[in-house]
Amino acid sequence: MSNSARRTFVLGVLGAGAATIVSAGVAVAAPIPVHGPPATKIPDSAPVKGTDCTYGQAKKAIAAQDPAVWKKITTDNHLRGHFQQDIQLTAKQRAARDAQWRKVHPVETAALETAENAGVFGDPVKSAKERKEFGAAIDRARAACAQF
Repeated sequence: MSNSARRTFVLGVLGAGAATIVSAGVAVAAPIPVHGPPATKIPDSAPVKGTDCTYGQAKKAIAAQDPAVWKKITTDNHLRGHFQQDIQLTAKQRAARDAQWRKVHPVETAALETAENAGVFGDPVKSAKERKEFGAAIDRARAACAQF
């Protein structure tokens, strides 16, 4: 077996293993797991916790301030679910939620980190950068949403 074929096989096994562990973890995860809350219909008039803004204002703020991020949110249900969850939390609250999830789900965390580092989800550096940009866009929207 060539190195390329071996690598493809290993990545396939890692991906399948991570998917199995993640899907098993979903069954026992918290009501809103870190790795993918479902997108729901939220009225634009719904308040955003910890701000003087509504959900509609937060959407307008992120669309105006970070159009590339907003385009991804509007075209990807997974990201829309994260936006709906994350807009309600400060950066500190999101970090605490993520740390708690990693503590409660160490096996899933290890599998996801291994899979990501192996490139199963694409370029790991790009993925980390995109997560950081997404969080920063959420923080900017929360800070400025009253202007929209």
